[in-house]
Amino acid sequence: AELGPVALADFQEAKAAGRMYDYEKEMFGETGLTRNTGLSLVGGNERTSFFLSGGLKDEEGIVKGTGYEYKSLRANVDHRITDNIKVAVSTTYINSEADRGLTNNDNNSVSYGVALSATPNFTELHRNALGYPDNKYTASNPLQTRDLANNSEKVNRFITGITLDAILQKSDVSTTRFIGRGGFDNYTLKTSAYFPNELQFMQTAEGTSVQGYAKSLNYNVILSLVNNFSPSDKFNLTSSAGITQENGDFDNILNVASKMIAGQPNVDQAGALSPTQLRNKFQDNGIFLQEEATLIDAITLTGGVRLDRSSNNGDASKFYFYPKAGLSVNLTRMDFWKSPLFDNLKLRVAYGQAGNFPAFGSRFELMSIFNIGGNVGLYPAIARGSKNIAPERTSELEAGFDASILGGKVNLEFTVYEKRITDFLLQRAPAGSSGFSQQFVNAGNLRNRGMEVSLNTT
Repeated sequence: AELGPVALADFQEAKAAGRMYDYEKEMFGETGLTRNTGLSLVGGNERTSFFLSGGLKDEEGIVKGTGYEYKSLRANVDHRITDNIKVAVSTTYINSEADRGLTNNDNNSVSYGVALSATPNFTELHRNALGYPDNKYTASNPLQTRDLANNSEKVNRFITGITLDAILQKSDVSTTRFIGRGGFDNYTLKTSAYFPNELQFMQTAEGTSVQGYAKSLNYNVILSLVNNFSPSDKFNLTSSAGITQENGDFDNILNVASKMIAGQPNVDQAGALSPTQLRNKFQDNGIFLQEEATLIDAITLTGGVRLDRSSNNGDASKFYFYPKAGLSVNLTRMDFWKSPLFDNLKLRVAYGQAGNFPAFGSRFELMSIFNIGGNVGLYPAIARGSKNIAPERTSELEAGFDASILGGKVNLEFTVYEKRITDFLLQRAPAGSSGFSQQFVNAGNLRNRGMEVSLNTT
Protein backbone atom coordinates (compact mmCIF):
# COMPACT_ATOMS: atom_id res chain seq x y z
CA ALA A 1 0.00 0.00 0.00
CA GLU A 2 1.11 3.56 -0.65
CA LEU A 3 2.39 5.35 2.46
CA GLY A 4 1.21 8.82 3.47
CA PRO A 5 3.73 11.62 4.01
CA VAL A 6 4.06 10.99 7.78
CA ALA A 7 4.44 7.25 7.36
CA LEU A 8 6.84 7.68 4.46
CA ALA A 9 9.07 9.96 6.53
CA ASP A 10 9.00 7.48 9.43
CA PHE A 11 9.84 4.62 7.13
CA GLN A 12 12.76 6.41 5.47
CA GLU A 13 14.17 7.47 8.86
CA ALA A 14 13.86 3.95 10.30
CA LYS A 15 15.36 2.38 7.18
CA ALA A 16 18.32 4.73 7.24
CA ALA A 17 18.96 3.94 10.90
CA GLY A 18 18.45 0.20 10.35
CA ARG A 19 15.63 0.28 12.87
CA MET A 20 12.83 -2.18 12.14
CA TYR A 21 10.93 -3.96 14.90
CA ASP A 22 8.93 -7.15 15.24
CA TYR A 23 6.37 -5.82 17.72
CA GLU A 24 4.27 -8.97 17.71
CA LYS A 25 7.31 -10.97 18.84
CA GLU A 26 8.07 -8.39 21.51
CA MET A 27 4.50 -8.51 22.76
CA PHE A 28 3.68 -12.23 22.50
CA GLY A 29 7.15 -13.77 22.43
CA GLU A 30 7.74 -14.42 26.13
CA THR A 31 8.54 -17.97 27.15
CA GLY A 32 6.10 -19.12 29.82
CA LEU A 33 6.79 -21.79 32.41
CA THR A 34 3.90 -23.80 33.85
CA ARG A 35 4.26 -25.59 37.19
CA ASN A 36 1.81 -28.09 38.66
CA THR A 37 2.13 -29.61 42.12
CA GLY A 38 -0.32 -32.02 43.71
CA LEU A 39 -0.40 -33.96 46.98
CA SER A 40 -3.07 -36.40 48.12
CA LEU A 41 -3.61 -38.62 51.14
CA VAL A 42 -6.08 -41.53 51.45
CA GLY A 43 -6.83 -43.56 54.54
CA GLY A 44 -9.40 -44.79 57.05
CA ASN A 45 -10.63 -47.71 59.07
CA GLU A 46 -13.68 -49.96 59.14
CA ARG A 47 -16.02 -47.03 59.93
CA THR A 48 -14.29 -43.99 58.47
CA SER A 49 -12.55 -43.25 55.19
CA PHE A 50 -11.02 -39.98 54.07
CA PHE A 51 -9.40 -38.33 51.09
CA LEU A 52 -7.30 -35.16 51.39
CA SER A 53 -5.63 -33.35 48.52
CA GLY A 54 -3.99 -30.05 47.71
CA GLY A 55 -2.82 -28.51 44.47
CA LEU A 56 -0.74 -25.59 43.25
CA LYS A 57 -0.61 -24.33 39.70
CA ASP A 58 1.42 -21.42 38.34
CA GLU A 59 1.29 -20.40 34.67
CA GLU A 60 3.40 -17.61 33.23
CA GLY A 61 1.86 -15.87 30.23
CA ILE A 62 3.48 -15.25 26.87
CA VAL A 63 2.83 -11.51 27.43
CA LYS A 64 5.02 -9.86 30.06
CA GLY A 65 3.12 -9.26 33.29
CA THR A 66 0.40 -11.85 32.61
CA GLY A 67 -0.16 -15.20 34.26
CA TYR A 68 -2.43 -17.39 36.35
CA GLU A 69 -2.08 -18.91 39.82
CA TYR A 70 -4.37 -21.56 41.27
CA LYS A 71 -4.45 -23.10 44.75
CA SER A 72 -6.91 -25.73 45.92
CA LEU A 73 -7.66 -27.87 48.95
CA ARG A 74 -10.10 -30.77 49.03
CA ALA A 75 -11.33 -33.01 51.83
CA ASN A 76 -13.80 -35.92 51.59
CA VAL A 77 -14.82 -37.85 54.71
CA ASP A 78 -17.22 -40.82 54.88
CA HIS A 79 -18.19 -42.03 58.34
CA ARG A 80 -20.57 -44.78 59.44
CA ILE A 81 -22.09 -43.67 62.74
CA THR A 82 -23.93 -46.96 63.23
CA ASP A 83 -24.67 -49.94 61.01
CA ASN A 84 -27.76 -48.08 59.78
CA ILE A 85 -26.55 -44.46 59.66
CA LYS A 86 -23.74 -43.02 57.57
CA VAL A 87 -22.68 -39.48 56.75
CA ALA A 88 -20.46 -38.11 53.97
CA VAL A 89 -18.90 -34.66 53.76
CA SER A 90 -17.15 -33.18 50.72
CA THR A 91 -15.36 -29.81 50.87
CA THR A 92 -13.37 -27.89 48.28
CA TYR A 93 -11.59 -24.54 48.60
CA ILE A 94 -10.21 -22.72 45.55
CA ASN A 95 -8.11 -19.57 45.39
CA SER A 96 -7.01 -18.19 42.04
CA GLU A 97 -5.46 -15.02 40.69
CA ALA A 98 -5.21 -14.01 37.05
CA ASP A 99 -3.20 -11.14 35.57
CA ARG A 100 -5.14 -10.76 32.37
CA GLY A 101 -3.42 -7.93 30.54
CA LEU A 102 -5.52 -6.12 27.95
CA THR A 103 -6.44 -8.60 25.24
CA ASN A 104 -9.46 -9.60 23.11
CA ASN A 105 -11.31 -7.38 20.68
CA ASP A 106 -12.38 -3.83 21.49
CA ASN A 107 -14.01 -0.82 19.89
CA ASN A 108 -11.36 1.73 20.87
CA SER A 109 -8.23 0.19 19.29
CA VAL A 110 -6.38 0.06 22.62
CA SER A 111 -5.95 -3.69 23.34
CA TYR A 112 -2.67 -5.29 22.32
CA GLY A 113 -3.76 -7.18 19.23
CA VAL A 114 -6.05 -4.49 17.83
CA ALA A 115 -3.44 -1.75 18.30
CA LEU A 116 -0.68 -3.87 16.74
CA SER A 117 -2.80 -4.64 13.67
CA ALA A 118 -2.60 -0.96 12.70
CA THR A 119 1.00 -0.34 13.83
CA PRO A 120 3.80 -0.52 11.19
CA ASN A 121 7.10 -2.09 12.17
CA PHE A 122 9.11 1.03 11.43
CA THR A 123 7.52 3.40 13.95
CA GLU A 124 9.19 3.91 17.33
CA LEU A 125 7.20 2.80 20.41
CA HIS A 126 9.96 2.02 22.91
CA ARG A 127 10.46 4.04 26.07
CA ASN A 128 12.98 6.88 26.04
CA ALA A 129 14.17 9.47 28.55
CA LEU A 130 10.86 11.34 28.25
CA GLY A 131 8.69 8.24 28.55
CA TYR A 132 6.78 6.31 25.90
CA PRO A 133 6.10 8.06 22.59
CA ASP A 134 2.54 8.18 21.27
CA ASN A 135 1.59 5.75 18.55
CA LYS A 136 0.89 7.88 15.44
CA TYR A 137 -1.14 5.16 13.73
CA THR A 138 -3.72 4.08 16.30
CA ALA A 139 -5.18 5.00 19.69
CA SER A 140 -2.60 3.36 21.94
CA ASN A 141 1.03 2.40 22.33
CA PRO A 142 0.71 -1.34 23.12
CA LEU A 143 4.16 -1.51 24.77
CA GLN A 144 3.16 1.33 27.09
CA THR A 145 -0.18 -0.32 27.85
CA ARG A 146 1.50 -3.64 28.64
CA ASP A 147 4.05 -2.08 30.99
CA LEU A 148 1.92 0.47 32.85
CA ALA A 149 -1.65 -0.86 32.92
CA ASN A 150 -2.95 -3.52 35.28
CA ASN A 151 -5.95 -5.81 34.84
CA SER A 152 -6.35 -8.61 37.36
CA GLU A 153 -8.96 -10.67 39.14
CA LYS A 154 -8.93 -12.75 42.31
CA VAL A 155 -11.35 -15.56 43.14
CA ASN A 156 -12.11 -17.30 46.41
CA ARG A 157 -14.56 -20.18 46.28
CA PHE A 158 -15.70 -22.55 49.01
CA ILE A 159 -17.94 -25.52 48.14
CA THR A 160 -19.33 -27.95 50.70
CA GLY A 161 -21.79 -30.83 50.48
CA ILE A 162 -23.09 -33.20 53.13
CA THR A 163 -25.17 -36.39 52.80
CA LEU A 164 -26.95 -38.28 55.57
CA ASP A 165 -28.20 -41.80 54.77
CA ALA A 166 -30.20 -43.59 57.46
CA ILE A 167 -32.03 -46.93 57.29
CA LEU A 168 -35.35 -46.44 59.11
CA GLN A 169 -36.89 -49.86 58.47
CA LYS A 170 -35.50 -53.14 57.22
CA SER A 171 -37.00 -56.58 56.66
CA ASP A 172 -36.52 -59.51 54.31
CA VAL A 173 -38.63 -57.87 51.59
CA SER A 174 -38.57 -54.14 52.38
CA THR A 175 -36.05 -51.40 53.20
CA THR A 176 -36.90 -47.78 53.95
CA ARG A 177 -34.22 -45.10 53.96
CA PHE A 178 -34.06 -41.42 54.77
CA ILE A 179 -31.63 -39.51 52.55
CA GLY A 180 -30.78 -35.89 53.25
CA ARG A 181 -28.43 -33.86 51.12
CA GLY A 182 -27.40 -30.24 51.43
CA GLY A 183 -24.63 -27.96 50.34
CA PHE A 184 -23.53 -24.46 49.52
CA ASP A 185 -21.29 -22.70 47.04
CA ASN A 186 -19.80 -19.41 48.25
CA TYR A 187 -18.05 -17.54 45.41
CA THR A 188 -16.32 -14.15 45.69
CA LEU A 189 -14.62 -12.28 42.88
CA LYS A 190 -12.52 -9.11 43.09
CA THR A 191 -11.55 -7.35 39.90
CA SER A 192 -9.06 -4.52 39.59
CA ALA A 193 -8.11 -2.57 36.48
CA TYR A 194 -5.85 0.48 36.58
CA PHE A 195 -4.97 2.63 33.59
CA PRO A 196 -2.70 5.53 34.68
CA ASN A 197 -3.11 8.99 33.21
CA GLU A 198 0.16 8.85 31.23
CA LEU A 199 -1.28 6.17 28.90
CA GLN A 200 -1.89 7.50 25.41
CA PHE A 201 -5.59 6.60 25.41
CA MET A 202 -6.14 8.09 28.90
CA GLN A 203 -5.54 11.72 27.91
CA THR A 204 -9.25 12.55 28.05
CA ALA A 205 -10.20 10.46 31.09
CA GLU A 206 -6.95 11.46 32.82
CA GLY A 207 -6.52 7.98 34.24
CA THR A 208 -9.07 5.32 35.14
CA SER A 209 -9.37 2.87 38.03
CA VAL A 210 -12.02 0.13 37.97
CA GLN A 211 -12.64 -1.79 41.18
CA GLY A 212 -15.28 -4.51 41.27
CA TYR A 213 -16.53 -6.97 43.83
CA ALA A 214 -19.03 -9.80 43.38
CA LYS A 215 -20.35 -12.33 45.87
CA SER A 216 -22.57 -15.26 44.99
CA LEU A 217 -23.95 -17.63 47.61
CA ASN A 218 -26.01 -20.62 46.47
CA TYR A 219 -27.25 -23.28 48.85
CA ASN A 220 -29.68 -26.15 48.52
CA VAL A 221 -31.21 -29.04 50.44
CA ILE A 222 -33.09 -32.20 49.46
CA LEU A 223 -34.88 -34.47 51.96
CA SER A 224 -36.32 -37.76 50.73
CA LEU A 225 -37.71 -41.11 51.79
CA VAL A 226 -36.95 -44.15 49.62
CA ASN A 227 -38.57 -47.56 50.02
CA ASN A 228 -37.42 -50.66 48.18
CA PHE A 229 -39.91 -53.55 48.16
CA SER A 230 -38.82 -56.93 46.71
CA PRO A 231 -41.26 -59.74 47.56
CA SER A 232 -39.60 -62.00 44.92
CA ASP A 233 -36.81 -62.03 42.40
CA LYS A 234 -39.36 -61.30 39.68
CA PHE A 235 -40.82 -58.13 41.17
CA ASN A 236 -39.17 -55.02 42.61
CA LEU A 237 -40.79 -51.73 43.57
CA THR A 238 -38.89 -48.54 44.46
CA SER A 239 -40.93 -45.66 45.89
CA SER A 240 -39.49 -42.22 46.64
CA ALA A 241 -40.84 -38.91 47.86
CA GLY A 242 -39.17 -35.73 48.98
CA ILE A 243 -38.85 -31.97 49.07
CA THR A 244 -36.18 -29.67 47.64
CA GLN A 245 -35.16 -26.09 48.15
CA GLU A 246 -32.60 -23.98 46.29
CA ASN A 247 -31.56 -20.47 47.27
CA GLY A 248 -29.41 -17.88 45.55
CA ASP A 249 -28.03 -14.54 46.74
CA PHE A 250 -25.96 -12.39 44.37
CA ASP A 251 -24.36 -8.99 45.02
CA ASN A 252 -22.15 -7.11 42.56
CA ILE A 253 -20.57 -3.68 43.05
CA LEU A 254 -18.56 -1.90 40.35
CA ASN A 255 -16.79 1.44 40.84
CA VAL A 256 -15.31 3.28 37.86
CA ALA A 257 -13.15 6.27 38.78
CA SER A 258 -11.55 8.75 36.38
CA LYS A 259 -9.34 11.86 36.60
CA MET A 260 -6.96 9.98 38.87
CA ILE A 261 -4.26 11.57 40.96
CA ALA A 262 -1.01 10.43 39.36
CA GLY A 263 0.16 7.08 40.72
CA GLN A 264 -2.92 6.56 42.92
CA PRO A 265 -5.15 3.60 41.98
CA ASN A 266 -7.66 3.95 44.86
CA VAL A 267 -11.09 5.08 43.65
CA ASP A 268 -11.26 7.76 46.36
CA GLN A 269 -8.19 9.42 44.79
CA ALA A 270 -10.17 10.55 41.76
CA GLY A 271 -12.03 13.57 40.45
CA ALA A 272 -15.05 11.55 39.27
CA LEU A 273 -16.60 8.29 40.44
CA SER A 274 -19.39 6.24 38.85
CA PRO A 275 -20.68 3.39 41.06
CA THR A 276 -23.19 0.66 40.12
CA GLN A 277 -24.63 -2.18 42.16
CA LEU A 278 -26.74 -5.21 41.23
CA ARG A 279 -28.35 -7.45 43.84
CA ASN A 280 -30.79 -10.31 43.44
CA LYS A 281 -32.15 -13.19 45.47
CA PHE A 282 -34.30 -16.19 44.62
CA GLN A 283 -35.78 -19.26 46.26
CA ASP A 284 -37.08 -22.33 44.41
CA ASN A 285 -39.10 -25.05 46.16
CA GLY A 286 -40.04 -28.49 44.88
CA ILE A 287 -41.99 -31.59 45.89
CA PHE A 288 -41.52 -34.90 44.08
CA LEU A 289 -43.07 -38.38 44.05
CA GLN A 290 -41.77 -41.29 41.98
CA GLU A 291 -42.56 -44.97 41.56
CA GLU A 292 -40.37 -47.45 39.69
CA ALA A 293 -41.33 -51.08 39.15
CA THR A 294 -39.18 -53.86 37.68
CA LEU A 295 -40.91 -57.05 36.48
CA ILE A 296 -39.14 -60.35 35.72
CA ASP A 297 -35.88 -58.40 35.33
CA ALA A 298 -37.04 -57.36 31.87
CA ILE A 299 -39.76 -54.71 32.16
CA THR A 300 -39.24 -51.36 33.90
CA LEU A 301 -42.10 -48.97 34.55
CA THR A 302 -41.48 -45.47 35.92
CA GLY A 303 -43.96 -42.78 36.87
CA GLY A 304 -43.58 -39.59 38.80
CA VAL A 305 -44.72 -36.05 39.41
CA ARG A 306 -42.96 -32.90 40.49
CA LEU A 307 -44.39 -29.66 41.90
CA ASP A 308 -42.25 -26.53 41.62
CA ARG A 309 -42.57 -22.90 42.62
CA SER A 310 -40.16 -19.96 42.53
CA SER A 311 -39.89 -16.45 43.92
CA ASN A 312 -39.22 -15.34 40.33
CA ASN A 313 -42.74 -16.34 39.21
CA GLY A 314 -45.51 -13.78 39.09
CA ASP A 315 -47.32 -15.78 41.77
CA ALA A 316 -44.50 -16.90 44.05
CA SER A 317 -46.77 -19.19 46.10
CA LYS A 318 -48.20 -21.17 43.16
CA PHE A 319 -46.93 -24.69 42.48
CA TYR A 320 -46.69 -25.89 38.88
CA PHE A 321 -47.30 -29.57 38.10
CA TYR A 322 -44.84 -31.59 35.96
CA PRO A 323 -45.46 -35.32 35.27
CA LYS A 324 -43.15 -37.97 33.84
CA ALA A 325 -43.48 -41.61 32.80
CA GLY A 326 -41.35 -44.26 31.15
CA LEU A 327 -41.47 -47.86 29.95
CA SER A 328 -38.65 -50.12 28.83
CA VAL A 329 -38.85 -53.77 27.79
CA ASN A 330 -35.78 -55.95 27.34
CA LEU A 331 -36.98 -58.61 24.89
CA THR A 332 -33.87 -60.76 25.24
CA ARG A 333 -34.70 -61.37 28.90
CA MET A 334 -38.22 -62.62 28.13
CA ASP A 335 -38.87 -66.35 28.24
CA PHE A 336 -40.34 -66.45 24.74
CA TRP A 337 -37.29 -64.81 23.13
CA LYS A 338 -35.25 -67.36 21.17
CA SER A 339 -33.37 -65.25 18.59
CA PRO A 340 -29.65 -66.11 18.45
CA LEU A 341 -28.80 -62.83 16.69
CA PHE A 342 -29.32 -60.31 19.49
CA ASP A 343 -27.38 -60.40 22.73
CA ASN A 344 -29.48 -57.50 23.97
CA LEU A 345 -32.57 -55.77 22.55
CA LYS A 346 -34.39 -53.22 24.65
CA LEU A 347 -37.38 -51.12 23.52
CA ARG A 348 -38.08 -47.89 25.41
CA VAL A 349 -40.45 -44.93 25.46
CA ALA A 350 -40.53 -41.98 27.86
CA TYR A 351 -42.42 -38.75 28.40
CA GLY A 352 -41.66 -35.91 30.79
CA GLN A 353 -42.23 -32.25 31.55
CA ALA A 354 -40.01 -29.65 33.18
CA GLY A 355 -40.17 -25.93 33.89
CA ASN A 356 -37.80 -23.02 33.32
CA PHE A 357 -38.31 -20.15 35.74
CA PRO A 358 -38.42 -16.48 34.61
CA ALA A 359 -35.41 -14.23 35.03
CA PHE A 360 -35.01 -12.33 38.29
CA GLY A 361 -36.93 -9.08 38.37
CA SER A 362 -39.06 -9.77 35.28
CA ARG A 363 -42.28 -9.35 37.29
CA PHE A 364 -41.30 -5.90 38.64
CA GLU A 365 -40.67 -2.44 37.23
CA LEU A 366 -37.12 -1.64 38.27
CA MET A 367 -36.28 1.91 39.32
CA SER A 368 -33.42 4.13 38.19
CA ILE A 369 -32.04 7.25 39.86
CA PHE A 370 -32.01 10.76 38.42
CA ASN A 371 -30.58 14.09 39.53
CA ILE A 372 -31.97 17.45 38.47
CA GLY A 373 -30.47 20.56 40.01
CA GLY A 374 -29.16 18.62 42.96
CA ASN A 375 -32.55 17.04 43.65
CA VAL A 376 -32.49 13.26 43.45
CA GLY A 377 -35.34 10.88 42.80
CA LEU A 378 -36.41 7.65 41.14
CA TYR A 379 -38.11 6.89 37.85
CA PRO A 380 -39.10 3.57 36.20
CA ALA A 381 -36.48 1.90 34.08
CA ILE A 382 -37.12 0.96 30.44
CA ALA A 383 -38.21 -2.62 31.32
CA ARG A 384 -41.86 -3.16 32.18
CA GLY A 385 -42.78 -5.75 34.79
CA SER A 386 -45.16 -8.65 34.12
CA LYS A 387 -47.14 -9.44 37.26
CA ASN A 388 -48.47 -12.69 35.75
CA ILE A 389 -45.14 -13.99 34.42
CA ALA A 390 -44.96 -17.79 34.65
CA PRO A 391 -42.35 -20.48 33.94
CA GLU A 392 -42.08 -21.85 30.45
CA ARG A 393 -42.96 -25.54 30.18
CA THR A 394 -40.92 -28.12 28.26
CA SER A 395 -42.55 -31.42 27.25
CA GLU A 396 -40.59 -34.20 25.57
CA LEU A 397 -41.66 -37.55 24.15
CA GLU A 398 -39.02 -39.99 22.97
CA ALA A 399 -38.96 -43.60 21.83
CA GLY A 400 -36.25 -45.93 20.61
CA PHE A 401 -34.31 -49.12 21.09
CA ASP A 402 -30.88 -50.38 22.18
CA ALA A 403 -29.45 -53.41 20.41
CA SER A 404 -26.30 -55.45 20.85
CA ILE A 405 -25.04 -58.30 18.61
CA LEU A 406 -21.95 -60.45 18.07
CA GLY A 407 -21.23 -60.84 21.76
CA GLY A 408 -21.42 -57.13 22.44
CA LYS A 409 -19.00 -56.15 19.67
CA VAL A 410 -21.67 -54.15 17.81
CA ASN A 411 -23.98 -51.82 19.75
CA LEU A 412 -26.71 -49.69 18.19
CA GLU A 413 -28.83 -47.00 19.84
CA PHE A 414 -31.72 -45.37 18.02
CA THR A 415 -34.03 -42.62 19.33
CA VAL A 416 -36.67 -40.34 17.86
CA TYR A 417 -38.00 -37.44 19.91
CA GLU A 418 -40.26 -34.44 19.90
CA LYS A 419 -39.80 -31.55 22.32
CA ARG A 420 -42.31 -28.76 22.76
CA ILE A 421 -41.91 -25.57 24.77
CA THR A 422 -45.06 -23.65 25.69
CA ASP A 423 -45.43 -20.29 27.48
CA PHE A 424 -42.07 -19.43 25.95
CA LEU A 425 -40.23 -16.66 27.86
CA LEU A 426 -39.48 -13.80 25.48
CA GLN A 427 -38.69 -10.09 25.59
CA ARG A 428 -41.02 -8.00 23.49
CA ALA A 429 -41.39 -4.30 22.78
CA PRO A 430 -44.67 -2.99 24.27
CA ALA A 431 -46.62 -0.12 22.77
CA GLY A 432 -44.57 3.08 22.67
CA SER A 433 -47.32 4.94 24.52
CA SER A 434 -46.65 2.75 27.58
CA GLY A 435 -43.35 4.52 28.18
CA PHE A 436 -41.43 1.22 28.22
CA SER A 437 -39.20 -0.31 25.57
CA GLN A 438 -39.12 -3.98 26.63
CA GLN A 439 -41.03 -6.51 28.71
CA PHE A 440 -40.70 -10.20 29.60
CA VAL A 441 -43.79 -12.17 28.54
CA ASN A 442 -44.96 -15.76 28.08
CA ALA A 443 -45.54 -15.83 24.33
CA GLY A 444 -45.25 -18.37 21.57
CA ASN A 445 -44.48 -22.07 21.34
CA LEU A 446 -41.41 -23.91 20.11
CA ARG A 447 -41.22 -27.41 18.66
CA ASN A 448 -38.10 -29.44 18.05
CA ARG A 449 -38.11 -32.87 16.39
CA GLY A 450 -35.12 -35.06 15.89
CA MET A 451 -33.52 -38.44 15.48
CA GLU A 452 -30.38 -39.79 17.15
CA VAL A 453 -28.42 -42.80 15.95
CA SER A 454 -25.28 -44.12 17.68
CA LEU A 455 -23.21 -47.09 16.47
CA ASN A 456 -20.36 -48.46 18.57
CA THR A 457 -18.22 -51.33 17.28
CA THR A 458 -15.22 -53.20 18.58
